[in-house]
Amino acid sequence: MDIAASPTTKDRIYFGTPDAHLICLDARNGNKIWDVEVADVKFGYYLSLSPLVVKGKVLVGTSGDDSDIPHLLEALDWETGKVAWRTDSLPKPGGPGSRTWPNVLHRQCPLFHPAQALRCSPQSILNTGGKWRA
Repeated sequence: MDIAASPTTKDRIYFGTPDAHLICLDARNGNKIWDVEVADVKFGYYLSLSPLVVKGKVLVGTSGDDSDIPHLLEALDWETGKVAWRTDSLPKPGGPGSRTWPNVLHRQCPLFHPAQALRCSPQSILNTGGKWRA
């Protein structure tokens, strides 16, 4: 894993992982300071971009497959890894801009609500509107 391009702050190195975790290491000795799960890898999430450190916050966004899973941008405290704020990249049903996303998966299977995700059928996760997406 190449962490040379990862941002650093006060002797700390931050990087995302293929299993959607954000990790903070002590740059002086390589010890892990904290490890935060940003999203659930079971739904296809991963972190592929280098985090950005701005004014005491580590900004990171999710990456994922092409099945319209709702992505997010999250800001974490650079010292503790606690979430300061999180926003979705797709509008929620009924929210501002939601009419511009007529076939998004979260209308059929709200994966951003883990308790409801268990009720979703594999068909609703793999296709939208009965048409396979390539």
